[in-house]
Amino acid sequence: MHGKRSSVATEFSRAVANRADEGWCNEVLVMPSEIAKTHPNPEVGTMLLLSSKEDKETVHALLTTAINCTRGCAARAIAQVLWEHESRYDLLKDAIKSAVFDEHLAINMAAVDCILPMCNFARDTVNGRIKMHKKGEEKMYRSGIRLRLFRRGYC
Repeated sequence: MHGKRSSVATEFSRAVANRADEGWCNEVLVMPSEIAKTHPNPEVGTMLLLSSKEDKETVHALLTTAINCTRGCAARAIAQVLWEHESRYDLLKDAIKSAVFDEHLAINMAAVDCILPMCNFARDTVNGRIKMHKKGEEKMYRSGIRLRLFRRGYC
């Protein structure tokens, strides 16, 4: 049932991400924001792609799910828009907060992409978001954040 809707939502988010430098109107940017907050894909407790060697959540499985699931693609679109247009932050901040507090750890990982461009204009908010993690997932979540920050040259 969600297959076609997931595909359309994912492709729409990817289109916005790939053309983030466009001057999208608010009505367009609200769509990936709503997708990031409310779409059912991925479901809690599922990973989209696990190799036969991975029977549990690893950083690799989480990152793979984050970049291929519908809410993760929407988070990436939001991140790309923020890199190009930091003035859109107020419109998108609820979706970022939703991704940070999402039940699915892969979406928490996708939230890192949204947080990174904020380092340029909202450092205090960034520091607060990075500290907002679930206690039981601290090691996995922090290692994912460190990996992403390192790859982007922030640490």
